[in-house]
Amino acid sequence: MKGKKIFTSEEVFKIKELIRLKLQSSNNEQKGIRAKIRRIGFYWEDFHQKTEIPKVEYNIENFEELIRNRNITIQN
Repeated sequence: MKGKKIFTSEEVFKIKELIRLKLQSSNNEQKGIRAKIRRIGFYWEDFHQKTEIPKVEYNIENFEELIRNRNITIQN
């Protein structure tokens, strides 16, 4: 695992904000946004491998599912 599994509520809010922005951006812009998300410590690949079948879309709903399933913990 490259990233972390415990995030503050502020970090979770920022990650969701960046994912939302990523989904609205061009492929070139997405690269920089993903780098910002990784700087917070969240690596999508830690939870969903690129070769995973079926592929799980990198979106807010699936990020929130990681929280609901307790794969990610929010610490205040």
